[in-house]
Amino acid sequence: MKRLLAVLVLICPMAFAQGVPEAEFVFQIRAELEPAIVLGDSSDGQRQAIPIIGGVFEGPDIKGEILPGGADYQLLRPDGVRELEAVYMIRTDDGELINVVNAGIIVAPEEEGGESYIMTTPKFRAPIGKYDWLNKTVFLSRIVGGRDDPPAVFINVYRSEVAQPLQESGTQMFISRRLLLVPAGLLFAQAVMGQALFVFGGDSKAQACFDNAEYAAKNIPIVNRGMLEPCDYALDFGTLSLKDRAATYSNRGIIYAANENIESAMSDYAKALAISPDTPEIFVNRGNAYFMDRNFAMALEDYDHSVALGISELHIVRYNMGMALENIGNLEAAEEQFLAALELQPGWELVENRLIRLREKMQQP
Repeated sequence: MKRLLAVLVLICPMAFAQGVPEAEFVFQIRAELEPAIVLGDSSDGQRQAIPIIGGVFEGPDIKGEILPGGADYQLLRPDGVRELEAVYMIRTDDGELINVVNAGIIVAPEEEGGESYIMTTPKFRAPIGKYDWLNKTVFLSRIVGGRDDPPAVFINVYRSEVAQPLQESGTQMFISRRLLLVPAGLLFAQAVMGQALFVFGGDSKAQACFDNAEYAAKNIPIVNRGMLEPCDYALDFGTLSLKDRAATYSNRGIIYAANENIESAMSDYAKALAISPDTPEIFVNRGNAYFMDRNFAMALEDYDHSVALGISELHIVRYNMGMALENIGNLEAAEEQFLAALELQPGWELVENRLIRLREKMQQP
């Protein structure tokens, strides 16, 4: 089976590009706006306010609605820099009210055709309890899209890599949010097979990322780093559903691994699973990563998990499991998996040839 939302700084939709260093996607807000109320010139520049009339937000760990009544207050300074401060309330799907103040700046490009710089640092005031982590985290946000009719803006919120709360033995401790990465990767064509995840949405860059991942899974020796570009763009600037975001992380992981950037591949698989923990194809691809790192026990564990979740292309997983079992010396179990793959996919030449070599190995003294 192939499968492959922002803290609010509100401005009129504009094109820009700006990376978020060492940050993890948290959620996206789709904010509905009214036309700007221009206050005119002041001693320090031109001021305006953009009313916030509603919207929604959604991420892996939190979702809900934007309450009407807020606004984004903007100052266009004499030097051309625009200061932003959006103040509003959000309500989670389980009824918790959270105050948001998001401030930052926009700097226009120095040259025509260049990129604007925009960076904001939202602060949350959440009640003690389920969402208390919002009070103890540094966030960054940026605009990733918008529309004119009706006016709206889409903004992604990222968690910066600073101290984050960790529950341990009933005590609140703090650790770095940097993921603990296991060096691993995808496998070469003669070893195991990856599974790219189809993107259901209309994002052309995410679709191109899927195409590149599908190619990379079959042609690892001739993969190049340029194939990562549509994936990076889709994740940084695309308006993706959560399912498509998870798929694009997984697809980029395949390409990273094919480029032997195992750490980045494993990081992307972890992000994909944080969003979509019940997607079996992600476990297959991470299992392949463990295989390449020669961690065959962990590979088999991920393959088993994908089977339990109902992977549709079961013949591929059976083949991958056979390869892992052969590498740990369990030749009889490997033969069973290869035979199961052939039963599901009769005439599969790759497995037939592998089975011949395995049986030759089994006959050796």
